[in-house]
Amino acid sequence: MKVNLSKWIIVLVLGTMGLPVFADGEGDGGLTWSMQDTCAKEAADQQKLLEEYSTYREFYKQENYKDALPHLRYVLKHAPGFRTTPFIDGISIYETLAEKEADSLKRESYIDSVFMLYDKRIECHGERGFVLGRKAYAMYKLRPKDYDLVYNTIKESFELQGNQSEYFLVPAYMSYAVVQWKRKIIDDDKLMATYDQLIGIIDYNVSNNTDEGSYYESMRTPLDQLLPSDLLTCESLLQRVRERWDQEKDDTAKVEKLYYTLRMAKDSSGNNCLGSEEYIKVVKRLYELKPSSELAEQIGVLLFNEGKEDEAIAIFNQAVELETDPEKKGELCLNVAKILRTQKKFSNARTYAYKALDYKPNWGAPYILIGDLYASSGPLCGPGTGFDSQVVVWVAIDKYYRAKSVDPSLADEANEKIGKYSAYMPTKTDLFERGIDEGSSYTVGCWINESTTARGRKSN
Repeated sequence: MKVNLSKWIIVLVLGTMGLPVFADGEGDGGLTWSMQDTCAKEAADQQKLLEEYSTYREFYKQENYKDALPHLRYVLKHAPGFRTTPFIDGISIYETLAEKEADSLKRESYIDSVFMLYDKRIECHGERGFVLGRKAYAMYKLRPKDYDLVYNTIKESFELQGNQSEYFLVPAYMSYAVVQWKRKIIDDDKLMATYDQLIGIIDYNVSNNTDEGSYYESMRTPLDQLLPSDLLTCESLLQRVRERWDQEKDDTAKVEKLYYTLRMAKDSSGNNCLGSEEYIKVVKRLYELKPSSELAEQIGVLLFNEGKEDEAIAIFNQAVELETDPEKKGELCLNVAKILRTQKKFSNARTYAYKALDYKPNWGAPYILIGDLYASSGPLCGPGTGFDSQVVVWVAIDKYYRAKSVDPSLADEANEKIGKYSAYMPTKTDLFERGIDEGSSYTVGCWINESTTARGRKSN
């Protein structure tokens, strides 16, 4: 295709008709381009080439593009294989000119020049996958509605680059895949395959790319947001699990992707599908393939809900071992303590509550739990009523006071419990009858075996 516009027009030949070369541009302001085949690395006059290169670079650094262009054009005409720098600079110049140009015809000619330079760079310097990615991004900015061309260009780049695809291209590729899906150019499976491909690239770079792994990770949320909600229904994803499980259950990457997509899915009523048999199967399988604290915790909750408390405790302990964050370790220990409390294993529950505090000091919740264990121990440490059952309240109240002293955010809850259980303390008469001085030290026995201060309430 050849387009003749006016003296300032670039003659651009694309596709199978070949790639352009720079003409002398006499009489047209130096902007007319013509065909050539060479990718010469050296010019006939090498000294002049170096001078022209140096001159254009100086003008370019000053952002004096008008004066830079004739010298840049000379370098690209006589030795396009010399370096990649002239292509990079030329693309930058013409993108800038296009963005600033108000005349639509001139703007389009500048954009054509950008794309031509990308193509000629590939011809002379290779790196097809990398350069196509950059070209696709330029298309994305300059001609975003050329849907097929942008999509096919960026798709080829990702196929060639694989895990080396640049992070900022991830949402661009997904955006155009979604456009093609909406235009019915690609189907559900191809769109999900693209999503899976991009998640794989992110995961690879998060694990292996020391310099830019965090940038790839930051692409995960935009990628998830681009995936159409129509494809994230529980109905469609659960059906996918049922149909493909036997083929995919041994592929860690595929199981992991199923896990993440299921966690985002909603059913027709807006509810999640985390309680489905398929999701539970995926979680358990992923834990077998790629153990993590997060997965162990989820399985622990599932087992507890199924009434398998001992199994839940065992896997919560695995979660603690796998976890690297001390505060999270503390939270997991407190979960175990709560399960043990439901089993009436109060001493073991207290042990895990103190473990939680070892990992997460100055946290009030474990003290609240220990206080609750003590307050519930009346029937264990006495007949259920009377002095021996009431003294447990003293140590319970001690823990509630401790909870709010280290964690003021729990003050309201602690005060409520203090007020509630203070009414169950032994009376002053009870203390007098037993020869116990109020304010003296007293050891509560039973499984608690903890010293406290004797306090009495007024008799009714």
